[in-house]
Amino acid sequence: MKKRDRIFFPSLFLGVLVSVSGFAQNTIRFNVLSGKKSPVAYATISSKGNLLCTTDSAGQALASVAAGENKFVCQIIGYKTLDTTIFVTGPTSISIMLYPDEHELEEVVLVSSTRTNQRIENSTMKVEVLGAEELTEEATVQPGNISSMLGDVSGVQIQQTSAASGNNSVRIQGLDGKYTQILRDGMPLYEGFSGGFGILTIPPLDLKQIELIKGAASTLYGGGAISGLINLISKRPTFDQQADAVLNITSLNEVNADLFLAKRNKTTGYTFFTGINHLNAVDVNKDGLSDVPQGNSIILHPQFYYYPSTSTTVSVGYIG
Repeated sequence: MKKRDRIFFPSLFLGVLVSVSGFAQNTIRFNVLSGKKSPVAYATISSKGNLLCTTDSAGQALASVAAGENKFVCQIIGYKTLDTTIFVTGPTSISIMLYPDEHELEEVVLVSSTRTNQRIENSTMKVEVLGAEELTEEATVQPGNISSMLGDVSGVQIQQTSAASGNNSVRIQGLDGKYTQILRDGMPLYEGFSGGFGILTIPPLDLKQIELIKGAASTLYGGGAISGLINLISKRPTFDQQADAVLNITSLNEVNADLFLAKRNKTTGYTFFTGINHLNAVDVNKDGLSDVPQGNSIILHPQFYYYPSTSTTVSVGYIG
């Protein structure tokens, strides 16, 4: 009987010990913010060299840690790594503030015209990108459309195809404009308008970047891309409120007024662009014929975004 007691009590004690250690895990909610109090997405939080969690688009993450003293390391490219030690006694919420790294990093350019989102330096197909800096400059020089901007690219010619409307077509490597595919966020929205409207309806203030592929891209987008393609990438909303406005009046009585707004929160976001263009017919050389055609246009482009998860984006928009 005594021998049984010696076996029973150590077993009972071991069971209680395992049960207590199982309940020692505590759920911690991390809230990672930047110096501007905006959420930092995709920041990693680790402890003792093991990855605990990664923040979502709202800068939040959940992790289970043991009670007691814990050392956490929070890091993400572009920000200084933060090491902190916290004594955990139960479920709690921890706010972490990250500050930008003093060392300037090279800009990471992602392209999507090759049908796969990848870095431009990793792309097997040569893609030329006109980024935010070029588009901002173009919005101050010619805010009405991007025709002059594309004409500055080597191998690309802008040809006027209509004396009445002043419409231009884009020719790449000498081929006719009908062989240049123009996309909007990867979709051939301008395919049916290449002979009537084309690039005259595309203002630079509404774009994040322009991707150009010179040479046959017909394997990706069909026969309309034999000479190449132009992919117009729209701006996306950020957690900081965006508001840009341009008013342009020229000596040829041309008036351009553009407005862009964007904002995003944890699960939803929006972008809104509207532009008004007014152009009077002007006879520059006084020969009785107008050198600049008369034209009036209103462009409207609202877009709404829904983020059900950190890896999924649903967008609904209208371009008119």
